Amino acid sequence: MLDQVCSIIVAAYNEENNIRQCLDCLVNQTYRNIEVIIVDDGSIDQTSSIIHTYIQKYSYIKYFYQENSGASAARKNGLNRVKGDFITFLDCDDEFHLDTVEKAMKEFEHTGIDIVLFDLHESIDATNKNFKKFDYFTHKKIIDGKDAFINCIGQWGVHGSGIYRKDIFVKANNRYLKENSQNFVNNDEVVTKLSFYYADKIKLSDAVYLYKFNVNSVTRKINKNYVFILENALIFEEICKKEGVVFNYNQVLFDDVRYVYHILKKWHADLPNKKIWVDILKKCLKFIWYNKLQTLSFKNKLRFCRMYIYLNIVEYYGK
Repeated sequence: MLDQVCSIIVAAYNEENNIRQCLDCLVNQTYRNIEVIIVDDGSIDQTSSIIHTYIQKYSYIKYFYQENSGASAARKNGLNRVKGDFITFLDCDDEFHLDTVEKAMKEFEHTGIDIVLFDLHESIDATNKNFKKFDYFTHKKIIDGKDAFINCIGQWGVHGSGIYRKDIFVKANNRYLKENSQNFVNNDEVVTKLSFYYADKIKLSDAVYLYKFNVNSVTRKINKNYVFILENALIFEEICKKEGVVFNYNQVLFDDVRYVYHILKKWHADLPNKKIWVDILKKCLKFIWYNKLQTLSFKNKLRFCRMYIYLNIVEYYGK
């Protein structure tokens, strides 16, 4: 597979402090048959100017601008422009080792491999000097795609950072788009899980991806749209139902609702769209109510009641 083009999609929004390091690690990859697709999501700082200095030197870097629409929309834009049969994604504040792409691409020489996952190292603090390895649900190096999917329905038993055969990723993306065309939070997580479902085999590699701590990341700030992760949870359930995947969805959705509920309580005073949060949370609780509330434990039934009462209080005093 060392003669195949690997397309690397980079979504960038106001990344003037990170984009140089990101592009340096790409232009210095030991694997030379790459194309870099950068989608600028409406940056208003020096991101564009910095990128253009690289474009002048490296013909395989392609730059596209879009009005600010979010990272998921930027990745989808990039996906529509790739020419390679293998694709991967790199966040501007993260980093590949210089041999990451080469090591990962070599793994596709194994028969039936559709996805090669990187060796994910996660930073444990803001210094970005100390990292811990991702803890997989298995010690196997080659995983059946359905097994990976099942172990990512609730908690992530494997991560999603790696190189994908484009046809697998596009198939998953198109399946998601059949149910939803909106730019909800974490669209890419649903597509990643569906990619696992459609994959034959997934290979764990020693190609390093450094997931860095970024204090300015939107995931660490108050995000008024974060509640829409629950809309994706409902979409994911609908897709699984149509695909014939059976699992205790009420429990998984309940765990997601509890997580978002606690975020609402934490951010309550600063959220400008509290009504939307309340409406979506209540929508999910009603879904659970009408889909066998009795499957929840007694403790979770009590939690269910407390959440519903709290949401009604917020709704009443928020008018």
